Amino acid sequence: MRLTLSTLLLVVPFAATTPAAGTSFTYTTINVPGIAGPQVTGIDNAGQLSGYGVVGKVFKGFVANGSAVTTSFLPGSSGTEAFGLNDAGQIVGTYFDNTGGNHAFVGTTAVLTALNVPGATSTMAANGINNAGQIVGDFLSSGVIHGFLDSSGTFTTISVPGSSGTQALGLNSAGQIVGTYFDNTGGNHAFVGTTAVLTALNVPGATSTMAA
Repeated sequence: MRLTLSTLLLVVPFAATTPAAGTSFTYTTINVPGIAGPQVTGIDNAGQLSGYGVVGKVFKGFVANGSAVTTSFLPGSSGTEAFGLNDAGQIVGTYFDNTGGNHAFVGTTAVLTALNVPGATSTMAANGINNAGQIVGDFLSSGVIHGFLDSSGTFTTISVPGSSGTQALGLNSAGQIVGTYFDNTGGNHAFVGTTAVLTALNVPGATSTMAA
């Protein structure tokens, strides 16, 4: 999930006093030395956080484990943002070229590799990676945004039928995928499912829904 924050936050739920009150949270601020405007984008089962922020005048991705922060940067790019990580320390995200275009990557904080969907005009971002190494993200083809699933180099397109665009934003170890699709009026809606069956996910009373 992508959060816009001035600092990193560790969110811990606790029981609400009444069912009607809903879920409440406590927040612990985590400082990120040397990074301005950090944003948290993912957390693994060990509590390591992925994200990105400004170092100098450049966006760099990072992994923070509570005692150390490691930045990541794809050589030759003009900026790098980490959007997710798994328990093996693999991270995914997007990097920017010198023309302002964005492209997906996968790797570790030490070595990042560009990730391209075959035949795509642009593979814009890799948004999530599970413990099996499966990756979801989004790409552009013929002016339309589609989601994708990369399973050991085999790419499957993710598109909600009848939508004007689809973004795959996260997945779990069971292969369930969540994301957002756009209707023909420009509205956005959440979905959940697999590459075979995607189901709309709507919050009652909401004007729009996103799942990441």
